[in-house]
Amino acid sequence: MSKGIVYRTIVLPNDVKAGDVVQIKFDIEGVVYDLFDNSMEEYKEKLGYDLYEEIEALKQNKDE
Repeated sequence: MSKGIVYRTIVLPNDVKAGDVVQIKFDIEGVVYDLFDNSMEEYKEKLGYDLYEEIEALKQNKDE
């Protein structure tokens, strides 16, 4: 893996249907991952988030 790159793996629930969408939102404090149906109208599940300060700490630890 490249130096300073942090990868994020999102495990999807078993009930995800073809066409469901993972929305990645770059918020003020970090990155938010949400699952929507294929119309983007029905919110299904919060998949997680990463705070920018935590991402930066991971990158710095990887560089050492």
